Amino acid sequence: MRAFDFDLKSLQVFVIAAQTGSMTETARRLGLTQSSVSQTLSMLEKISRWSC
Repeated sequence: MRAFDFDLKSLQVFVIAAQTGSMTETARRLGLTQSSVSQTLSMLEKISRWSC
């Protein structure tokens, strides 16, 4: 996967997680599970080679 090979939903997860500082709140706001938020952030971390 290339560094910019992700969708807008993944970017939305990242932005809201950064704003709230909470995977639980991110999941609630987007109607997702905590697990899917965690998986999305993990995928973004891997493709960007950046760690929080």
